[in-house]
Amino acid sequence: MRRLYLSIVVMALASLFFLGWMLDQFEAADDSQVKQTEYALYFQLMEGFAQQSAVLTLPQLQLKVPEWRNAFNLPLSMHHTDELALPQELQAQLLAPGGLLLESDSRPYLVKSLAAHPHYQLYLDLPEIDSPSPLDLWLTLAFYLGAGLLMALWLFPLTRRLSLIHRMATEFGKGKLDSRIPASRFSYIHWLEESFNRMAQQIEALIAENRMLASGLSHDLRTPLACLRFGVEATLDAEDANEKDQMILRMERDLEQMEQMVSAFLDYSSLDKRRDKLSIEQHQIGALLTDIHRQAKMLAEQQGKDIHFINKANQQLVYADKVWVSRAVLNILSNGVRFAKHQLEFRVMVEEGYWVIEVEDDGPGIPVAKWQSVFKPFVRLEASRSREQGNYGLGLAIAHKVAQWHQGDIQLITPTHLTGCCFRLRLKIIE
Repeated sequence: MRRLYLSIVVMALASLFFLGWMLDQFEAADDSQVKQTEYALYFQLMEGFAQQSAVLTLPQLQLKVPEWRNAFNLPLSMHHTDELALPQELQAQLLAPGGLLLESDSRPYLVKSLAAHPHYQLYLDLPEIDSPSPLDLWLTLAFYLGAGLLMALWLFPLTRRLSLIHRMATEFGKGKLDSRIPASRFSYIHWLEESFNRMAQQIEALIAENRMLASGLSHDLRTPLACLRFGVEATLDAEDANEKDQMILRMERDLEQMEQMVSAFLDYSSLDKRRDKLSIEQHQIGALLTDIHRQAKMLAEQQGKDIHFINKANQQLVYADKVWVSRAVLNILSNGVRFAKHQLEFRVMVEEGYWVIEVEDDGPGIPVAKWQSVFKPFVRLEASRSREQGNYGLGLAIAHKVAQWHQGDIQLITPTHLTGCCFRLRLKIIE
């Protein structure tokens, strides 16, 4: 907004200054021509006085000047040359026919040097010309038309960008969700265009996630619903009371599984709302990872795996939400513990304004072609993972969200020490 205000002010001042200067120059030249024409008689009189003074001695001239003043009723006077200081380029014009036209603060006047009396000059005060010129109207019209034209030239790119925003918004409203406004360094409203692009990107991501949520939920609910239908039919057909009780218990477990599944999906769908409630505080990386270290060690011991911790940024201060960062890191660690064969490495370091967490395991790994898809919600690459264990393909998707909240990212990279996967989580250090 500040850039728009400044450009308007600068353009208005520049156009007024430029047009005013141009018109002043034109009007000054025109005014000079008008005065030369209007004062032609006075030029002739001054030349006649100079010619008559050529045959007079200085005392005679000093007596003659008052006679001329009274006879012609003109403000004529004679002065010494020392009384008028002129630039060298104007000195020669004092001998021109009629003399030199000058203008003081009060009125214009003619000055004529006398060839016969080089130390004296004749002065003739002239009346001020105040007759309106028809050119004044045209100059005024030219000023306003020029100002309007310059402002129209300034407004053209602005209206063009506004029309582009309107067209992109219309296309976006019709369902073309990839509509974006191309960046331009000459735009006055880049902040509005960037806001529109961010809004469009967020809406597109939200719609994509909602579609994925609906698709995943509808797909994953089919199995427990089919089990419930089968259980109800089996219960109705069962004659033994104990058998009916077993069927009811199975249906209760299916309902509990459905409830957990829906709850997990709804929790993920509301993640974006929790972004505004982040509790960003200053932490030491070593203190921040204490609980993560303890929980990861317990998880690894339960499954008979070894985990090796390497912390090269123990004293580094960072700004982060402790709860969500811990959840993201534990999601990555639990994923590594689940698929590791025997051991994992958990490395923490600082690189170029980011604090980096790497989790590497010796498991079967993931094909490179599927590296990007593992961070999408509801994606599970292994068929053996059971819904009954609470695995809905959301752990890495949540870690991806948390990384974005902290101006970072998460990716899979080629392992350097072990043979399985290596997850690399980067979070911005905000100083």
